[in-house]
Amino acid sequence: MDILGAIVAHAVGVPFILAERSCESAYGRGWKNAVRRFLGRRAAAIVANSEGGRAYWIKQGHRGSIKVIPNGIPIDELESATLPEPIAGIDGTTEVIGYAGRFSVEKNIEATVTALLDVLRRRPHAVALLFGEGPLEEAIAALCASAGECASRLLMPGYSTELWRWLRRADVFVSVSHFEGQPNAVLEAAALGSPLVVSDIPAHREFLDETSAWMVPTTAPEAIADAVCDALSRREVARARAARARTRVRAFAVTAVVDQYIDLYAELILGSGSRLRLT
Repeated sequence: MDILGAIVAHAVGVPFILAERSCESAYGRGWKNAVRRFLGRRAAAIVANSEGGRAYWIKQGHRGSIKVIPNGIPIDELESATLPEPIAGIDGTTEVIGYAGRFSVEKNIEATVTALLDVLRRRPHAVALLFGEGPLEEAIAALCASAGECASRLLMPGYSTELWRWLRRADVFVSVSHFEGQPNAVLEAAALGSPLVVSDIPAHREFLDETSAWMVPTTAPEAIADAVCDALSRREVARARAARARTRVRAFAVTAVVDQYIDLYAELILGSGSRLRLT
């Protein structure tokens, strides 16, 4: 989309905006990324959802406007999400650990599963739910299947329309990606009040810290497991951190984000300091 849209816009003389959803670590040396960089430098503006994305385009030599506008999340819809219907093996006493994301290398899914299996061995009343799909799905299924008794408590529901309800139910949410732009799943889990165990990377540090989440290294499954167990054991601490995270992500409400896009469009169309009025 970035490439084809930019080529057409450039050919007909229409200013275009490129959306940057990740950071430098997401891009290699292939021809497609080279073309995208070439065209992106000619964009009227770039909208990144993180400081990492902004830094990437500064490094690429873009001389136009580069704005950081966060991902918008539907706060009202999230807060109205109800708890899921009970299913076999999960009742009111079960500790629920949630994950939601692609089964891919950048999401650090193998270290995630290794850590969660460690947690399940330590905590016999815990269940881990891995929501998502991706190229490593079969490898992760094989890893789970080889885990003996714990395998029955590590579930892979795949894609689910019930995700928000399960995130509200989760006693802890885990996301230990190697890199991100701005992770919607973490924002949504925070808005739903789930305690967070996240990787200590710049994208997470933009809206979280040790007072609002457990920050862990990506390369240490044991440290990830320790943090999850700590969140499950110290419920008062977990609730306090979750409450702080929930307050912080309210700034990313869709309405607030839309206003930032409107201001950017006005600046590009009408000039600096202008505002568009929507009726």
